[in-house]
Amino acid sequence: MKVLVLVHTNARLGLRYAQHATDFFTDVRVLLWSKAEDEVAEGKYDDKIANILKKGGKVFACKGQAGEYGEKLKAKGIELVSASEMLSRSILEGYPVVSF
Repeated sequence: MKVLVLVHTNARLGLRYAQHATDFFTDVRVLLWSKAEDEVAEGKYDDKIANILKKGGKVFACKGQAGEYGEKLKAKGIELVSASEMLSRSILEGYPVVSF
């Protein structure tokens, strides 16, 4: 089973959910967007990001939003993508979307 966790306004809850989702789903994608992306780049949720990646989840962030934070996000193991394209492709690939 697979799921896309879209984290844009409530990073704390979204990333907490994503951590737990890795225990139930075999394919967990986390897409950071907007305010949540900025908070993650600033280091507020490094432990949660590391845990998601350690448990086999994949974390992505919007390259258009990243701006000056791009290198910081990449250093955390986060891949920069076109968020609107990834969201659309994930839906077409059958990923249910959970939004925070």
